[in-house]
Amino acid sequence: MKNETSIKVPKKYHKMIEEIYHDSDGYWCHTEKGYYAAGMDNECHTIHEDTHAYVLAQIRQIKSGCTCKECNS
Repeated sequence: MKNETSIKVPKKYHKMIEEIYHDSDGYWCHTEKGYYAAGMDNECHTIHEDTHAYVLAQIRQIKSGCTCKECNS
């Protein structure tokens, strides 16, 4: 997991996350292959929120078993 923010991500989620960063549009989190952001969409690999708290809430909803074309290739 690459974390370019000050967000303290619980260790159990590290293997599920590819990258977290902040830009002028807010905080972005991309999941690893095989995981999806269940709070966003069934085949969504990207979390985008405005605050640390909202990002962490979405990270807690990351699930394994993504069935999208990208993960099944």
